[in-house]
Amino acid sequence: MPAESRGFAQRVARISLAGLFGGPVAALQEAGGVALDLAFGGATPDARKRFARVSDRIEAGLVAFARGEGIDAAATARALENVRQILTDHPLTVADLTGADLDPDRAAAVMRRRAEPALTRLDDTDRRLTGMALDAAVGALAAEAAELPDLTREFQGAVLSRLSAQAAATDELRETQEVLEASAVLHDAAWPWWREQYPPSALLRAQYRIVPFFGRERALEDLVGGLSDGPMTSLRIYTGPGGMGKTRLLLEACARARDNSWRAGFLHPTVERVTARQLDLLAAGAAGVLVAVDYAEIRRGATAALIEAALGCRSRVRIVLLARSAGDWWLELRHAPGPVGDFVNGPAATRHELAPLASDPGSRADIHRQAVVAFGAALDMPGTVLGEPLDSPLYDRVLFIHLHALAAVLGDPAQTQDGLLDFALRREQGFLDRAMRDAGLPQLAGRAVRQAAALVTMAGGAAGPAETVELLRQAPLLGGQPDAALAVVGEVLHCLYPAAAWLAGVQPDLLGEHLVAATLDDDPFLLGAFGAVH
Repeated sequence: MPAESRGFAQRVARISLAGLFGGPVAALQEAGGVALDLAFGGATPDARKRFARVSDRIEAGLVAFARGEGIDAAATARALENVRQILTDHPLTVADLTGADLDPDRAAAVMRRRAEPALTRLDDTDRRLTGMALDAAVGALAAEAAELPDLTREFQGAVLSRLSAQAAATDELRETQEVLEASAVLHDAAWPWWREQYPPSALLRAQYRIVPFFGRERALEDLVGGLSDGPMTSLRIYTGPGGMGKTRLLLEACARARDNSWRAGFLHPTVERVTARQLDLLAAGAAGVLVAVDYAEIRRGATAALIEAALGCRSRVRIVLLARSAGDWWLELRHAPGPVGDFVNGPAATRHELAPLASDPGSRADIHRQAVVAFGAALDMPGTVLGEPLDSPLYDRVLFIHLHALAAVLGDPAQTQDGLLDFALRREQGFLDRAMRDAGLPQLAGRAVRQAAALVTMAGGAAGPAETVELLRQAPLLGGQPDAALAVVGEVLHCLYPAAAWLAGVQPDLLGEHLVAATLDDDPFLLGAFGAVH
């Protein structure tokens, strides 16, 4: 690869990494720096120093303008993002500046005329602030043009992006970075230490993508290919029983959307309210925002707030809800007063029932074969070729094809629904027992740690160590343990079942539900313990 191409690829990678680890602020700052590099990468050292001086003066001038006008940081960031978009759509060229005799007022008047259509779409306050910020930016650029005759679109965009990032670095924006849950790390699957690090259930979790995406390419293309079409805000709901592949479909859709310059991810499990301002901040510099809401049926308030925010923001927003069925929660949204109910009942909201991934034995055999190869690679064990057709309706749910494949790799003959889930739970129990022994708590292996795992699964996880200890204290077989021991159990569960909110329950859902049912059969009093904390 030529040196120039390598340099460009590295700069693009810097933007991607900044967005991944630092969120929108870091991505804006990095993008600003990259734009400066691209604009003046071949300039002499003296020219680059001159550019840096001018850039700093323009930023300082605009910061002073905002401070002098008493404009708060959030409003300033919003106005500057509007200005950035206007100057992106209508670049201020050297010819424009020389045609205005480098007069800041005349240059600003030129830009005001060009920006009029965009300004009229804003409310009174934003229109006034954006107009003033536009005048200040154009004036600063015009005043410095004599020293920077090679003024470029990249330069002005970089200056404004850097300033927007600084002005918007508020608590609100830091919170905005956490609205979308970070994507799970994509695992290579060929890890010699997999068996030491993760329980068997992790192989089945959609977030880890151990088995290659297969069979829903048309649905994926329909979802991702239509992101830029239609109204500014649209909503889809995908329904289907647990184990159908809803989460995996949206994980792939979010990854594809990010490749197409969209900000995309799952609504963070702890977020209950999203604002229009946050969505606009997320959309800054992106084609739009795609937000997936998993378990929408138990997140009614957060879902309604998200829809309301999307309808009130200025950015393109796509909402996708995942649920097992469109039951009472969906009716509640449809009957919501005001714009939320009107929107959900309108043409921009569509429902999609997720069909079985494979309805014939031949397709199921293909999925099974891929899963055997993937699990065998992860566990460093040879796979077993399927001998009999998977013709039971059980295998309409892809999770059970994967469970059958995992059982084949591990040499278990399980075939029925309960048999496959029992197989997975036996493996899970063995892993939990070993974790307790390794943690120096062998007395808590067996029923005690199973109660702990079932309790956090029933609770939907925990937000931190203290909440986990409080939850585990309610388990009948853990109630007499000191807090130090409960903290160790909580930390072990956190390592095995990590989540954005610190600790998840046993997943996939069907396996977690089977664990809870089996544990309640053995220890009915556990249900009362759960009720004591919920």
